[in-house]
Amino acid sequence: MIGGSGFNPPDQPGDITLQGLRELRRTFVRAGNLNKLRMEGLKPDRVPVAAGGLAIMLGVFEELGIQSMEVTDAALRLGVLYDLLGREQSHDMREVTAQLFIQRYGADPQQAQRVGDLALRLYHQLRPDATESDQRLLRWAASLHEIGLSISHSAYHKHSSYIAANADMPGFSRGEQATLAQLILAHTGKLKKLSAADLDSLDLDAVIALRLAVILTRNRTDVDLDGLRLRYAVPGLSLPGLRPPLQIIAPRAWLKANPLTEYSLQQEAAEWARLNWNVALHSPA
Repeated sequence: MIGGSGFNPPDQPGDITLQGLRELRRTFVRAGNLNKLRMEGLKPDRVPVAAGGLAIMLGVFEELGIQSMEVTDAALRLGVLYDLLGREQSHDMREVTAQLFIQRYGADPQQAQRVGDLALRLYHQLRPDATESDQRLLRWAASLHEIGLSISHSAYHKHSSYIAANADMPGFSRGEQATLAQLILAHTGKLKKLSAADLDSLDLDAVIALRLAVILTRNRTDVDLDGLRLRYAVPGLSLPGLRPPLQIIAPRAWLKANPLTEYSLQQEAAEWARLNWNVALHSPA
């Protein structure tokens, strides 16, 4: 209405300006009855709320000292401010969404909890300074990594990743969903499926923690893994494009009692070697 009626300064024809709002107020007052007012951009169904909207905008502009505001075609998703507020309090909509997805897609909640607990434990060994946000994303990736089983057991991780990337997930931003989908895609199988851009953007400490947690809990039972730990061979080393050698340390007796798991850990180390990351299995007596 403001721009179409020529109320704005000549150099701001498409903006919402304080000058334009004040001129629109004068036009409303002169009309006396908005039902009789005919203005470009004022649709009949908006007439009942036009005066209230104008009063709010004027109040905001004058109270905050705003002179002009640019118009955009984008908009905030309905409820996004409520979601963000909940993150700082006890009610995080993202946690509710993750649990609803486990139920909706028939995933095993106990396995999701089991994998998440171990993944976080391993992650803390590599990243003791990890942010709460990074830890939560890893936990949710573990919670949702099997939702694709409801579609197919074959390449289920791809289905899980697709759902996480494209479903309507209240509370999650699009960026968070993209990261979640990448973590889920990377949690099993060959790493070559990830692009160079994916590898650059992903937290590889979170990826290997999740992959190892899935390997170590594949029997879907609680196991004693107190002797297992991850350790960088050269703590604190940080060079561009070079990750320090990583040691997967497991008691020799435990590995002898679990030969299939030992083989899987060796294969995991070999998979990372293809990405030029030296990951080695160590088994002290």
